[in-house]
Amino acid sequence: MAYKILVFSAFLLFAGTIIISSCRHPKEMDMMEKEMEEEMEMEEDTCTIPQLSYIGQYTINEYCSASNWSSYLISISSGGTDSTIVISNFWDAFLNNIIAEIECDSVFIPRQEPDGDQYFVEGEGVFLPGLVKDTLKLSYKVTDENDPGNILSDSCTESVFIKN
Repeated sequence: MAYKILVFSAFLLFAGTIIISSCRHPKEMDMMEKEMEEEMEMEEDTCTIPQLSYIGQYTINEYCSASNWSSYLISISSGGTDSTIVISNFWDAFLNNIIAEIECDSVFIPRQEPDGDQYFVEGEGVFLPGLVKDTLKLSYKVTDENDPGNILSDSCTESVFIKN
């Protein structure tokens, strides 16, 4: 019986120690929670893919809904800000440059009419840094709006742009 009382007492002492040590002052908890939130915000705000990573020439292989399979080159250069890039020879047809917005690994091509000829482009994608070659995967749509009653479109889904 003495053994059972000793074991039970040891158990209560152990459990009490754990419970008491896990209790913290509310101010300590608030500070810990605030520190964790700040760390998470810093992780979210930290971009590990700078604009410079996008810069270069790419080979594109794509098959779009209204055009034949094609392979061509584009060039990407820096835009006017750290969050924009300029793409030349886009769709292997636009004479003027396309402006794209970047946020870390995300690419967004806002609707634009680069050549002023009623051909519009818009799309989005992702930049995938690689050990061997960097890759840009874009899904975009080009629309011919010369006849508002008969708008034609060419959708290019997950076109692969491989950095040379």
